Amino acid sequence: MSETGTFLPTVRNIVVERMHSASSRHGVYIRGFEKTPLRGVVVRDSAFRGVTNGHVIEGLVDLTLIDVTVEAAPPKKEEKP
Repeated sequence: MSETGTFLPTVRNIVVERMHSASSRHGVYIRGFEKTPLRGVVVRDSAFRGVTNGHVIEGLVDLTLIDVTVEAAPPKKEEKP
């Protein structure tokens, strides 16, 4: 993702509802631009299970999480030789 160019968009008032995942690399993955950050993002009534790499949140102002569940994936079992 690059912040170069003549136009940097303004993105705001985003609502995500009832998103469910049984297996996810990331729970919440939101990336905006530092110069024109995302604003007013709401994630509601959502569940992310089996998360292996936490969250990525960049270039964001004003994140609201309402009734959001994030569960880490269980550790992998080591194979016996």
